[in-house]
Amino acid sequence: MEADLKGWKKKELKQSEAMLLAVYVIYRIHIVLPLRNDLSGCSAIRKTEYNKLSAKDKEDNNYLVVNKADMFFVLNKFKTSSKYEELKFKVPKDLEKLLRAYIRKTGMGILFKSSTGKAYSRNSISQLLLKTSKKYMNKSISTTMLRKIVLSDKFSDTKKEMEAMAKITGHSTDTMAKVYIKDTKDIQEAEESAK
Repeated sequence: MEADLKGWKKKELKQSEAMLLAVYVIYRIHIVLPLRNDLSGCSAIRKTEYNKLSAKDKEDNNYLVVNKADMFFVLNKFKTSSKYEELKFKVPKDLEKLLRAYIRKTGMGILFKSSTGKAYSRNSISQLLLKTSKKYMNKSISTTMLRKIVLSDKFSDTKKEMEAMAKITGHSTDTMAKVYIKDTKDIQEAEESAK
């Protein structure tokens, strides 16, 4: 996929290249930040403009807030939003570089849109990823599959260690996590206050 996009920053993109670039950026985001299809309708907006939005506008949309020094996502429309409310998280620097170049090429506003200018729906994003991964990797990889791959890669060893330790201690991993595992900073503070 990267080979087909070579030189994209410097040239005028055909419609098919623009779509491929969008898919590439979506994949890169999901590899670093394993979201669901929360990029659907997500808008790139400058920090000053974001600060001027009404509370209702902030609550009703997802944003990539662009600042000079950094950028961050603000998600309000996602599957578990009724439980977790607003999610805010910084974009890592390596991903920020790609996003800045992408925004320079495509402009502020809706991040990922069709050739008609309409924002990709959640389903459209999944279909684009499936179709593109099938073409380039001969495998169907959706956002859900990417979440599983990224999180498994990052935490599978930890999960195995927890399961082994839970077996030794005679309780579940849930009990171990809720009752016995504490942040080392909390433990140090408790020890200091006991002195």
